[in-house]
Amino acid sequence: GVSVVISMVCLMPPLVRCAGEVRALQACLAVSAVFPVLFPLCATPVHVAILSGILGGPMCLQFPIISAIKSNLVSQEEQGLVQGALAAARVVATALADVFFGWFFHYATAGGTLPRSSTFVPLGGVALLAVVAFL
Repeated sequence: GVSVVISMVCLMPPLVRCAGEVRALQACLAVSAVFPVLFPLCATPVHVAILSGILGGPMCLQFPIISAIKSNLVSQEEQGLVQGALAAARVVATALADVFFGWFFHYATAGGTLPRSSTFVPLGGVALLAVVAFL
């Protein structure tokens, strides 16, 4: 929570002002690509909390930046419909990510049977998706 507030207040305005909305979104997507690569290095829930605290704020900036881009591209009559679709997509993505990362962390650590090194392959796929979205 604190990371998100700090990012919204201190990071987003100068980032958008200096780099523009599209480049700011790409920076947030780059952080989203780094997160799943670093996630397997977390051995405890405390490590996950620290990683999420550091990278969570910049990752959460994606939605407001996409909303700003949307407001510049969509006619005023369609704003509500597109905003609703974006909000619904965000809720679904957040729910799926929470389920996946929660299950995956449990499976890959003390409660699971996978060696931690094997977690780099599927999470590398998640990082690859973020890189493709970046492009």
